[in-house]
Amino acid sequence: MKLGIMQPYFFPYLGYFQLIASCDTFVIYDRVSFRKKGWIARNRILNTGNGLPININVPLKSQSSNKMIFELEIDNNQKWQEKFLNLVFYNYKRAIHFEEIFVFLENTLNQSFDLITSLNSLFIHQLCDLLDVKAKIIYPDESQREIESSLLKNSYNDISVMTARVIRVCKQYGATTYINPPGGQQLYSSVDFKTHDLELRFIQPNIPSYGQFKFQHVPNLSIVDCLMHMGIERTKEVLTNYKLISGE
Repeated sequence: MKLGIMQPYFFPYLGYFQLIASCDTFVIYDRVSFRKKGWIARNRILNTGNGLPININVPLKSQSSNKMIFELEIDNNQKWQEKFLNLVFYNYKRAIHFEEIFVFLENTLNQSFDLITSLNSLFIHQLCDLLDVKAKIIYPDESQREIESSLLKNSYNDISVMTARVIRVCKQYGATTYINPPGGQQLYSSVDFKTHDLELRFIQPNIPSYGQFKFQHVPNLSIVDCLMHMGIERTKEVLTNYKLISGE
């Protein structure tokens, strides 16, 4: 069974969903420290006034690296849902697939969220449903607290905390293969995984260039941009545009 693990990113880019599509089980893990320069509460869409990326974000009550992701509360006093939808509307109202995607976004955001992890996890799950991704998605749950507690109590036997965490999650859900984004090639060693009867593989996303109005293509924006220009059916097709390579 192939398993992937990622933090609950905010409206992540297409490659995030290609990773999910490559797995049988995908774990959204939020028992790790928040990084202000990460993608938990922000992402980017296209500014159709100049063809450059523009930030989308969710205001948090406290953005501290001393907090875990699961602790971060959304500042709902700022009416961020309305601001977010207005920003998307004015930049994509002329997009080919605007109508179907904007309705999806409205329905997703038409409810109350107290925690950023709840918002992000729900969006990821609902979008996977929309795109017919078959992976079982595991929301943050109590087992993550137990895993983190065990990491504090035990030595790591010469492996990093990150590796130990991944191995424990794989064992928790009965995985035989762990799939990681390409950046993990600098972080993980297949030898450590083989010791625990696990195969390590890395995904190589193949993100196509697609039309973004009259502008030169800007890669790696939020999947909102991809959906607006390519639509649901074409996005389903490109979800399988990836390769899995060995962790050797």
